[in-house]
Amino acid sequence: MEQKRHKRKEIFSVLMVSNTGKRIKKYRVSKSSFHLIAVFLFLLCAIAAGMSCWAVYVLGNQAALHKQITSGEQQVLQLKEENERLTGELAKVSEELEALQSKEADDTASAETVEGQEAEPEQEGSYPNRFPSSGVALVISPYSPDQPYMSFGMQVEDSIIATEDGTVTTISSDDTYPYIIEIEHENGYQTRYMCNQEAQLNVQEGDQVISGTELITITLENTQLDYQVFLEGEPIDPINIIDAKG
Repeated sequence: MEQKRHKRKEIFSVLMVSNTGKRIKKYRVSKSSFHLIAVFLFLLCAIAAGMSCWAVYVLGNQAALHKQITSGEQQVLQLKEENERLTGELAKVSEELEALQSKEADDTASAETVEGQEAEPEQEGSYPNRFPSSGVALVISPYSPDQPYMSFGMQVEDSIIATEDGTVTTISSDDTYPYIIEIEHENGYQTRYMCNQEAQLNVQEGDQVISGTELITITLENTQLDYQVFLEGEPIDPINIIDAKG
């Protein structure tokens, strides 16, 4: 009868020797346990390598993102500085334009006075000689034969005021002016106040007003007043009366 051969179990021995050589430890590990430990160590190394690669990737993305944020902040700062520069230039140009418009109006009025155009005869009694605004109003365009009225740029919260005592005879409107107020004065004078924006109306037809009465309170930006003065039904240049009596 053939004798059975027993398969011998393969065992690995691991020696651990201290640096002095005085202590020696011997560990015995089976082949299967050795393989398991080897696989575990391999997986551990693979995980460590993967985490290292992931950390490098994350750090690289953070650096790129930080660079983009820094670049964006610099662009925002440049745009802010450019906006401040343009705002300053716009304010300067606006001041220069207002000065030029005011000078042009003054030059036109002076030229008309020198040439004797629309010179008004002196009369005794009252005149609509007051400035038609309670505040500072910019002269947009002067009186001329083609434009028989003066145009003023009004400021919000200022008011259009009566330039002399009188009676409100008409309050109307048209496609251009939401408010047209006509006032009858003494000595054959009439005044007309034409407001091109919605505003607060403070008077009614038939009201008796005095010089300085607030006719319309301005509530919107870019409101324009077109102001007319009539003598015996004929339009005259308001600047002549304002300059002479205002």
